[in-house]
Amino acid sequence: MRWIFELIEQNDKIIGALSSIAVAAFTGTLWWSTRRLWRATKQLADDAQGIAERQSNETRILQRAYLSFEPLGIKPFTSGSGQFGRFYQRPFRRR
Repeated sequence: MRWIFELIEQNDKIIGALSSIAVAAFTGTLWWSTRRLWRATKQLADDAQGIAERQSNETRILQRAYLSFEPLGIKPFTSGSGQFGRFYQRPFRRR
């Protein structure tokens, strides 16, 4: 066991240099990983913004009034779920 301590004392400068290199390499990998995470997060935020804009446009399209015209008046077009706005008008009657 004593020989280990003697080996460390004899090579303390080499061990110190190798330790510094290992710390520098590990710091470099942390920097690289953090940089990639930052880029991925920025891309995710940009994609989310685009999705939000498309969803807003699609919602606007879905929420508009859907009407079908018949010879005797206007009939509301609904999906049965009540999701679409309703528009009722009495049938046209000739007087």
